[in-house]
Amino acid sequence: MSKSLFAYRKFNALFIVLFLSWTITHIWIVHNVFKFSWLTSIWDSIIYNTILAGCAIIISLVLLFYKPVAKSIWISLLMVLVITYIWVEKSPFFLSFVNISENNYLEFINQSFSVRFIFGLMINSSVLGVSWFWYGIEEQQEQTKRRQKLEDLAKEAELLSLRQKLQPHFLFNSLNSISALVVVKPEQARTMIHQLSDFLRSTLRQEENKKFSIIEEMDQLDLYLAIEKVRFGHRLNTKIEIDKNIDAQVPAMILQPVVENAIKFGLYDTTGTVDINIKVTHTNKVVTIEVSNPYDPSTRFANDKGTGFGLNSIQRRLYLLYARNDLLQIKEEENLFITKISIPQ
Repeated sequence: MSKSLFAYRKFNALFIVLFLSWTITHIWIVHNVFKFSWLTSIWDSIIYNTILAGCAIIISLVLLFYKPVAKSIWISLLMVLVITYIWVEKSPFFLSFVNISENNYLEFINQSFSVRFIFGLMINSSVLGVSWFWYGIEEQQEQTKRRQKLEDLAKEAELLSLRQKLQPHFLFNSLNSISALVVVKPEQARTMIHQLSDFLRSTLRQEENKKFSIIEEMDQLDLYLAIEKVRFGHRLNTKIEIDKNIDAQVPAMILQPVVENAIKFGLYDTTGTVDINIKVTHTNKVVTIEVSNPYDPSTRFANDKGTGFGLNSIQRRLYLLYARNDLLQIKEEENLFITKISIPQ
């Protein structure tokens, strides 16, 4: 809900300064122009202006709870007219409680009715306009904040959904491999179960809205590669190039789907040894991760039977985190399939 204008110290200070300035000016005018005593001038100024200030506060508070649209602004204008008239009409009642002995003062009140009414109408109309404008801006800002919060919640929900889909995707492949090893190579199956347990335990400690250093991400990747090397044995060779002094942050588990994709394209439908190269560089406030694997175009359509979830999930996560669609690039070059991720710092 919007705050009242009078909840802000700067506005209160300005309001008090203007109130005191006009009160003093009012006293001077009544005393010097209309030749009333200082005491009469002071009481006239204090009572009229204090009640007028109260009317201004009431108008501002009414607009805090009732914000008319353009078509119904006449209701607010009517309210201002009524409040101003009551102010001019009833203020003399409070003057009756103070001792004012000048005989021509009551005549002065009656003669100044129209002038006071016009002045009060100007002041109250100004308060109406300022309050209407101020509360309108505050309401727009609150709507923007609520909309942004909803967008952030939707983004976090989608990131979490992608993360939850990624884990079963990887787990399915790993369990299939364990199943295949249980009978023929039970020791390797047991090793793979332990490694899978370590990998899943480490992922449970990660939060999607938190980033990790590139070194921590590479350590997580090592756990994944240990599992894959049990699956594929000597056929899988990995070469990782990274400067251990790189101080950079990356989204959690951004590399594992890329390397999994490289293993799929590099090792499936082949029987020989395959080298997968991972290179990490940091230049111009951008971390670049490049993963390359051998690629046989003749087996492309056989490998394309998958859902393509891994790279698609990375593309979507990068867009949600950085609002850019150009951070994931893939290309084929001299029988190599190269995946390149750029992560702004």
